Amino acid sequence: MLTRPSAGTVLSLAVVGLTAVCAIIQLDPYIVLGIAPFFLLGCAKGKKPLNLVAMASLPALFLIFLSVVKVQLTGLPLSILDRFLIDSNIVVLAYNDWRVAVATIVIAAGIVYYFWVLVRGRGRFSMFEKVGASILITFWAFFAFKVTSSDLDFLLTDENHEPTVRTFVKSMIVPGAKLALADEDDSDMRLSLRPLGAPKGGKPDLYFVLQESTFDPRIVEPEYEPQTLFSRHVPLSGPLKVHTFGGGTWLSEFSLVTQIRPQEFGDGGWYVFHQLPGRIKRSLFTQLKELGYRTIVVYPVPGFFLNARQFYKSIGVDEFEDPASLGVSQGWDWKIPDAKFYDAVLKKTAETPDQPVAVFMLTINQHGPHDAERPFADYLSRFEASDKAYADFLDKLKERNKRAGVVVFGDHQPEFTKGLFPEEAPRQLTHYEIRCVNFKCVGEPKKRDGDEQLDITRLAPTALEHFGFEMDDLSFYAKYLFEDCTADVTRCADGLRLKFNRAFASSFQ
Repeated sequence: MLTRPSAGTVLSLAVVGLTAVCAIIQLDPYIVLGIAPFFLLGCAKGKKPLNLVAMASLPALFLIFLSVVKVQLTGLPLSILDRFLIDSNIVVLAYNDWRVAVATIVIAAGIVYYFWVLVRGRGRFSMFEKVGASILITFWAFFAFKVTSSDLDFLLTDENHEPTVRTFVKSMIVPGAKLALADEDDSDMRLSLRPLGAPKGGKPDLYFVLQESTFDPRIVEPEYEPQTLFSRHVPLSGPLKVHTFGGGTWLSEFSLVTQIRPQEFGDGGWYVFHQLPGRIKRSLFTQLKELGYRTIVVYPVPGFFLNARQFYKSIGVDEFEDPASLGVSQGWDWKIPDAKFYDAVLKKTAETPDQPVAVFMLTINQHGPHDAERPFADYLSRFEASDKAYADFLDKLKERNKRAGVVVFGDHQPEFTKGLFPEEAPRQLTHYEIRCVNFKCVGEPKKRDGDEQLDITRLAPTALEHFGFEMDDLSFYAKYLFEDCTADVTRCADGLRLKFNRAFASSFQ
């Protein structure tokens, strides 16, 4: 008479079966590498062979699950580089997002409970365990050698851009950020490295304002009319091509201040604030400092988050201010109104009235999560608050009777827009505007194939030109190379981007 299998046996069969299915569908033998250490830990604990294999398979399945979630949110699979995001930053994330807090607690408790179950018990090594351990150790040694001799640019290939254990294992040997370059003799222009030139009419104060998770509401509600922020009456404005979605603010920050995408640095370029301090010798800030500017960054979260303070200091920022140093909060509040940051910026710049200032300010008002039931309505409510704060800021700049160049842009769209835009291309568009306060902008807006879309790597030099600055050689070269793809540098042939990278390499080590 057949006996009904226990619930534990059924669950173990399900786990082992799912693991096998993942390995087959993803063609990923590296799952065995994820199983091996946990199988060895569970040996000689008196567990049934099926239960031991199931328990050893759980970490690999969990890793695949996390990687799938990350791909859905960011387009990139889980890798060992994500330790930079977890690190000390997980406290900030958990404090400000209940979803992260709950997930962190559940995962931590689950890990403790898992290891407690895995290592409890005592017994002799069974023949199954001896044979299994020998096979797994041999398999691990073979694939460990294979990994170290593999192509290190694994995330750049379609095969390894999937949320698999293979991707995670190979990511352990990703080298530091490495700039993709054209051949030495593949340049048709020699740069004299002529620096940025000051405007003939005097140096205006400069304000670059990153609006967190902000896009033009009219792409969802065409009849909506912003009062000031991204108003259709601003001639120097339009859609902005960014190279991230739903997160990764630092990627847009990097693109703005260096004029190059982090993606040009390969797999080591995802967490550029950790990977590149001290290696970039030319930035928006270094150029402006040479012209006598006082350079300031105003950050909406603690300066240690993603290593921001150290990175910005390394690229020419004189003063890095976060909420705690500004006195607007203890640095753990993602609900800080934009007005508080604008007021803090005006107070800082007033300290040196005779010296021009260049400020890069980030807001946090639109940071998610947005209301789950009515996300766009929640977004619009926050947008209107940001609109009002921005209008007040412009009024105060006008009252000072000093020349001021203002650039405002969105870093990426919030994650809820994935449900609004099925295609990826519209999700990588935010908006920008350029204003000249108390002086007239130079030049007219250029129509680009029927719109005014601009790539974020071109935003800073474009704005500086309108403010009357004379373009430096590297910016001029980029303008020359990307003339036909200024709206999106990824539309350019790879050779053009590699040529620019070669020119950029003179200020990168």
